Amino acid sequence: MKDLTLSKPTFIIDKKKSIDKIEAMFKKATRQGVQLRPHFKTHQNYEIGTWFREVGVRAITVSSCEMAEYFAFDGWNDITIAFSVNLNEADKINSLSSRINLNILLEDIEVVTSLEEKLTNKVGVFVEIDTGYKRAGLNPADTETIGQLLKKISTSDKLIFKGFLTFAGHSYFAQGEAEIQRVFNQYMDDMLRLKEKFGRAFLSLKLSAGDTPTCSIVSNFRGVDEIRPGNFIFYDLMQVLIGSCKREQVSAIVACPVVAIHKERQEIIIFGGAVHFSKEMLTTPEKGAFYGDVVELSGKGWKTEETGAYVSWMSQEHGVVKAPASFFERIKVGEFIGVIPVHSCLVANLMKGSTLIIN
Repeated sequence: MKDLTLSKPTFIIDKKKSIDKIEAMFKKATRQGVQLRPHFKTHQNYEIGTWFREVGVRAITVSSCEMAEYFAFDGWNDITIAFSVNLNEADKINSLSSRINLNILLEDIEVVTSLEEKLTNKVGVFVEIDTGYKRAGLNPADTETIGQLLKKISTSDKLIFKGFLTFAGHSYFAQGEAEIQRVFNQYMDDMLRLKEKFGRAFLSLKLSAGDTPTCSIVSNFRGVDEIRPGNFIFYDLMQVLIGSCKREQVSAIVACPVVAIHKERQEIIIFGGAVHFSKEMLTTPEKGAFYGDVVELSGKGWKTEETGAYVSWMSQEHGVVKAPASFFERIKVGEFIGVIPVHSCLVANLMKGSTLIIN
């Protein structure tokens, strides 16, 4: 990056590309009467939060009390913590709910009982539904347990039932738009059945869904009241391979300095390892397991064309890049190369102290 002064691995964010995606997602949602409540764990950044606010976003999602505190301090006052409630953080929940409209997730009757004893303010509640990811949440077919939980919540003077929430993380295993659409159809069928069963008793019941692949690809949100995508602000290599986006829509990379070149192996060693990227990887028949695609830097940005080079393995600080001769022969020690990360959410978190936004 000859137009930028860099000395170490740096997370580079393209502002224009990112804002274009925010605007597109916001318009897509509002055209259908759906609220965009984006997940801010992807960027965890005040400035980027402002981009959402300027487009018209007024409600957000986070994954922890600390993150909720961070964004509440910046003026966000409608926040959902989309993570199973931690009873040990009741004091933090009380502090937050005294200042903002706070929503939490529940799936356990015993937790409701404990919260009744610990909470001092009213808190919104979404019941989490597992629509196929097999992580947290109740089985949508177990309407007896769900009904018992709703009955318990409805007797509380602190917990205000808002609706059902799901994260269809299994969409990340899809390959192509047709599979992504099938995941959406399946989980929405589950959610709509729940709304049909419990909607008469809870007239204001909302359905909240949110994963970047389905929110990016699906054109008709049919019955969703709010969506919570996060990764779309940057996208990454995983989203490209899934089919959520095109390569040129990726708006964040890591610029890494070249520290050694091994001609006998035709490999490039970069200052950029697990502490910068995590060790999340992808696997393809051509490359096997790999940790990112290499792009060529240009001016204050990067070229979107494929170079054929990729990060084949990494240790804590080092990354090893395999490269074809056409790319390898042009690289010198001391130069920077760009890496499209496998998972930009993890990289953004790891690189909070070394991030650069370009206009």
